[in-house]
Amino acid sequence: MTNNIDWSILINWLASGLINLVYAVFGGLIGGWFVHYLERKRDDLRWHRERDMLAQQWEHDKAVLDEQWQHQRQVMELEYQNRLHEIQLQDTNRRSQDEFDRLRKKYSSQ
Repeated sequence: MTNNIDWSILINWLASGLINLVYAVFGGLIGGWFVHYLERKRDDLRWHRERDMLAQQWEHDKAVLDEQWQHQRQVMELEYQNRLHEIQLQDTNRRSQDEFDRLRKKYSSQ
């Protein structure tokens, strides 16, 4: 058994191992960063699409609610006008009846 060490081969082997280790670490970091960058871009696109979809849905719902409100407001306005007309008719009838009673008393007492 010989105990002779070939120093040049050992140093070459250690240097190539160290270089491969540095490449592996930096390659892993750069690859990881690139994957993270692409996933973040994908998530941003998904978020923008979802935000736009929700904005469109909100606009649609708002338009539907505005239509319902306008319809309900028109119905309430018609009901108000009808009730006002009924009250005016009742008031006119009451005044007419009061006038009639007053005139009847006036002429019946004569």
